[in-house]
Amino acid sequence: ARLTGHGRSAEAMGEATAAAWMHDIAEALAIARSLGDRVILISTSTGGTLSAVAACDPLLAKFKKFPKE
Repeated sequence: ARLTGHGRSAEAMGEATAAAWMHDIAEALAIARSLGDRVILISTSTGGTLSAVAACDPLLAKFKKFPKE
């Protein structure tokens, strides 16, 4: 998943919010779920935190879209 602002300029990182990143992971999970029957998450750093939150959140665990704020 491409996280909002991540991997671009310092100014772009200023666009990032926790809500935007949760939306990004929800979108990535929805895409992954549409491609196959099982989804396996492999992540590091901030992605590890987002993956753990997604696994514990009933909305994200079911691969439904998380509302973007």
